Formats: sequence, structure tokens, C-alpha cells
Amino acid sequence: MRNFTKLTALLIGLMLLNCEKEDNNQTLIIKTDKENYTTGESVSIEIINKYDTNIDYYICSSYSGISPIIYKYVHNDWTGYWAPLCDGYISHCCGVLETNDIYEDIFNFEFESGIYRIEYKFIVENGQGYQSFYSNEFTFE
Repeated sequence: MRNFTKLTALLIGLMLLNCEKEDNNQTLIIKTDKENYTTGESVSIEIINKYDTNIDYYICSSYSGISPIIYKYVHNDWTGYWAPLCDGYISHCCGVLETNDIYEDIFNFEFESGIYRIEYKFIVENGQGYQSFYSNEFTFE
């Protein structure tokens, strides 16, 4: 019985840690203006930095904002659909998204029918690498 109690306590502790990790992911909010679009509509995105520190992003030579990677769900897998082309000469680190800043962008190109999401990469802690953050999923019909 004693081992059962220790195991139960360990499982509860792990569940609480997992819940805390999920809550920490809410410190960067990435959302589209809608969940369902009609082909031909633009997609507006908003990123809100809720971290208590500034976060950094890669500056891409061919894109005027924070570089996205747009994925489409195809055959049970997320596949790269669109991303800006960055050269190795003018592209560099780092742009800064300050605490509580709101970044907005609009994608005006033709999406095919399907399910999408958008990835952004940020350096959250100095000296660490880029981390991926994703928008909500959205659909084009």
C-alpha cells in the first residue's frame, strides 16, 4: 500500500508540472482574426508578448515583419506551405518584441482549401536557441 501512495503522489506531481507547462505556453499569444475563411480572404494575425521580458526574433531580408512559416495539414501531417526566402547576408538576429507588445500582420495571398497554422520562432531566454510557437488552426473552404 505504501508504494501505491508514493506512486500516486508522483503521478499527481507530474500532472501538476504538465499543467504548469501548458499555462506557461500562454505567455505568447498567437491568433488569427477568424477560424474559418473563404478562398480569397486575407488572414490577419496578432501576436501578444505576455512574457515578463522582451523576446527576440530573426530578421529576414525579404520580409518586413516577423517571419512566419505557414503550414498546411496534408495526409495527416503538417507540411510547409509558405515562408519568406531569407538570404544569409542581410538576414540577421535579432528584432525585439517587447513585453506586452502586440504585433499584427496580414497575409494577402491565395490560400488553397484546407487546414492551416502559422509558426513563429522566438528566443525567449538569452543564450538559448529559437523556440517554435504556433497559431490556432484555421480553415479555408
